[in-house]
Amino acid sequence: MKENFQKTGYEYINHTADAGLKAYGKNIEELFVTAATGMFNIIADVSSVEIKTKKSLSIQASRIDELLKIWLSELLYLHSSEHFIFKKFRVKITNSENKNFSLKGIAEGEPFNPEKHILLAEIKTVTYHQLSVKKRNDYWEANVIFDL
Repeated sequence: MKENFQKTGYEYINHTADAGLKAYGKNIEELFVTAATGMFNIIADVSSVEIKTKKSLSIQASRIDELLKIWLSELLYLHSSEHFIFKKFRVKITNSENKNFSLKGIAEGEPFNPEKHILLAEIKTVTYHQLSVKKRNDYWEANVIFDL
C-alpha cells in the first residue's frame, strides 16, 4: 500500500566551511518559503523579529533551481545592504509558455536592531554548488549551499 507522505520544513546539512540546507514543501511555493525561512534561521535568531516591514520581489529565471538561487540571493542582498531580518515569506510562482519561471514574493520582518536581534552567521552568498530542486512523489525538495 502506498503511503501518503507530505514532507515539509527544512534541515541543516553538514558542509565543510559552508552552511547547507535541505528544504521541503508540499508544493513549489512552500519549498521556496521554507528555504528562505531556513536561510534566515542560519543568519539570526528570528524569534525576536517582528513583522514591521514588507518588501516585494519580482524575479524570473529559465530554470527552477536558478529561480531559487535568485530568490535567496535577493533576500540576502536586502539583508546585507538594507539591514533587514525577515521572518515570514509568501511567494507565487508561475511558469510561462516560453518556459521561464516567474516569482512574485513578499518578505516580512524588520530592520536589524543590535539591542534586540542576535546575529548567528554571516552568509556571503548563495552558491550553485550542489544546488538542486526536485519533485519527489508527494513533496518538493531542494539542496542549497551558502558560502559563509
